[in-house]
Amino acid sequence: MQNLLRTILTELENHKLMFRANAYELWNYGCEDMIVPWGYDQDALIKTLQEFELDPRGGNIIIQHEDKCLEHRDLIAKIKESLREDYVDEVFIANATDVEIIKEAPREYYCGDHVIMWELYNEGIECFSDYTTGLDKYFDMSKLYQDWDDEFAKFIKGLN
Repeated sequence: MQNLLRTILTELENHKLMFRANAYELWNYGCEDMIVPWGYDQDALIKTLQEFELDPRGGNIIIQHEDKCLEHRDLIAKIKESLREDYVDEVFIANATDVEIIKEAPREYYCGDHVIMWELYNEGIECFSDYTTGLDKYFDMSKLYQDWDDEFAKFIKGLN
């Protein structure tokens, strides 16, 4: 039996939903070296959660469908276009470095479309505090964690 976090991450992968620790929060605290690329590396995510206390209230696990994950160059171009639409100074946009563009729009660069709030101070399904950002269009999250909890109850009683 896998733990609940790995069960959820495996289900995300089955639906081509890439994940990572909240890169915006890591950037905001100056921990850019801890940001990993979008992907399916469960061990990297768990290592980050163990090494840095991310605030679960903003979603400490961020999720993006692999079709929406862009390479750095393409993402910077998309952000520049968005900044133009928001009437940011064209001279700034034309001359800005990638780092300056990221500083101008960090959420657009680092965040995904979905989040999971994973509380490390709890146990079992109590760790899983929220996911109300549209994941149900990919799979039934409530059924997933309820089935896991039922199996876990059997496991700790020796009934599986």
